[in-house]
Amino acid sequence: MSILLPLYLWPGDGAWEPLYSAVKAHPSVNFTVIVNPNSGPGSGELPDEAFLAEVPNLNAYNNVRTVGYVKTGYAQDALDGVLAEIGTYAAWAAKANDPAMGLDGIFFDETPNEYDAAKYEYLSAVSQAVKNEAGFGDKVVDLADISVEYEKSYDEWGADTGLEALKTASIDSSKVAVIMYSVPESAMDAVVKEAQGTADWLFLTSDNQAEGYLGFSPIFANFVASLDSGAEA
Repeated sequence: MSILLPLYLWPGDGAWEPLYSAVKAHPSVNFTVIVNPNSGPGSGELPDEAFLAEVPNLNAYNNVRTVGYVKTGYAQDALDGVLAEIGTYAAWAAKANDPAMGLDGIFFDETPNEYDAAKYEYLSAVSQAVKNEAGFGDKVVDLADISVEYEKSYDEWGADTGLEALKTASIDSSKVAVIMYSVPESAMDAVVKEAQGTADWLFLTSDNQAEGYLGFSPIFANFVASLDSGAEA
């Protein structure tokens, strides 16, 4: 299993140190980190100095891949705007004159969960745009089709729409991510074990939904350790 980490946290003043500590302590765990300067890349060609300093530090680790955050408004946001944000992320390395600023792809937020022909065409266009961007490097295709199939609280995990729904879905686990908030530490190990074989990508936080992506919850270090030990079992 790997970690899909929504890192919607400004990186100054050592804010990302819990991540660096976990990455170094668990080199066998792969992290895909969603970088989000301002609900997207921001209005400029490059993010602020804090991101220019810290993104290369993340990319220096062999077990870390970085992707940029782009929302689609459930395929209602203007396509040209979404494509422009993809292009901004793809150009970071060139604009910064620093290959270490290069990302490995895009994470699309607010995507539809029911089929609609027009929305399918929209999402196909933005996905293909990512694959066509030379600035994302050679790992982008592996990341292009991962879908967050569960982004809810721990309390809903045991309901019909949670674990059981994932088990009965005809989706390759290598393409499935689970993001879960309000997870009590006492249940963390069990959730990691339950998700194995169903989702290859996981993120757990004990914080609520509003706070879970804006920092590192008290269970973060133990979550990474649990996933690491589970991968060895």
